[in-house]
Amino acid sequence: MDLRSATPRRIVGGAGRRRSTRLSCERSKAGGFQGGYFAYEPRYLEGIPFRTIDFSDPEDVARHDQMVELVEQMLGLHERLAGAKIERERTVIGHQISATDRQIDRLVYELYSLTDDEIRIVEEATAG
Repeated sequence: MDLRSATPRRIVGGAGRRRSTRLSCERSKAGGFQGGYFAYEPRYLEGIPFRTIDFSDPEDVARHDQMVELVEQMLGLHERLAGAKIERERTVIGHQISATDRQIDRLVYELYSLTDDEIRIVEEATAG
């Protein structure tokens, strides 16, 4: 992927939300911005192996479309969470965000053909 044309949705979806945030935090020597935000600039992402989608392969297209759908769903859930006024509603939306995050992670593991051992290593390294 050409990082100059990378969009935050592609980066987040392509690396998994928690994984990409952790990777960018670790790669950014300047740290984050006030409020915990990080810059997804090419210099922070150049060493991350983004998988290129083969749009001539129907399976790749299906995985791409599923990832786009999950990232859009995640963005919508975060908007709903920001507007939630009742604690119970925030809790329910939080559970939906966690479930969607796990779906994104599983799809990323599938995209990169990770073994169970590799998934365990990733999960342990990014826990917390």
